[in-house]
Amino acid sequence: MVAQKLFFTICFAENKCCFAKISDSVAKIKLNFAITERHLAKKTYIFAKNSPALANHVYGYTSVVYYEVEKIEKEGEAMEAKPCVNSLTVKNSHVLPPDTNSHGTLFGGQLMAYIDDVAAIAATRHARMPVVTASTDSVDFLNPVKEGNTICLEGYVTYTHRTSMEVFVKAVTENLLTGERQVCTTAFLTMVALDENGKPAEVPPVYPESEEEKWLHNGAAERAEYRRKRREDSKELAERFGADFPWDPTTNRKA
Repeated sequence: MVAQKLFFTICFAENKCCFAKISDSVAKIKLNFAITERHLAKKTYIFAKNSPALANHVYGYTSVVYYEVEKIEKEGEAMEAKPCVNSLTVKNSHVLPPDTNSHGTLFGGQLMAYIDDVAAIAATRHARMPVVTASTDSVDFLNPVKEGNTICLEGYVTYTHRTSMEVFVKAVTENLLTGERQVCTTAFLTMVALDENGKPAEVPPVYPESEEEKWLHNGAAERAEYRRKRREDSKELAERFGADFPWDPTTNRKA
């Protein structure tokens, strides 16, 4: 046999193993290990370390295989799925005069800031990485939040893609004197995790447990597709109208 720079993976089935050449690309071997069972990488590393047969197959590239397997094992631990409730975030705030408009109700912009804050905390708690807001679905103000009342927001991660997370936020206003509570708005936000270089980073998957979480999780893929189409529309609008001044800066008149 002629020595070649080939990488091999080990497949376990009924306590037997077999070798399979997959590629000369380390990136693909990473993907292969990433999608196997959680502890497979660790078993593979132990087997390979003690197997002269594998060393003969990879001709001195065993150390590379060891390194990649160890790396995937660590990534697999980090990417372990988490329940929705792990990211649950609750924020309470008393509505005071500086927070209200001339009608004595909470500024809509202030409520949106609260929503974004809760979503960011929930997403960061799930990913354990910095996050940024990618999009916010429409926010409908269903009931006013009056001065003197409280506003309580609850949010948690309902769905994840590769680097993004959908966060559901519900806002409830309460009259502290009567105990009356009303939902004032609900919203879905998409948050993206960032690595140390400010680039999008993979996030752990999430799984629902309660009936409410399952209902939200089951509809998430459809909402994600809607957002994708909406984003394309937004890009088209941005290209159509551009970034030029709406007036002639040399004359200070409308162009």
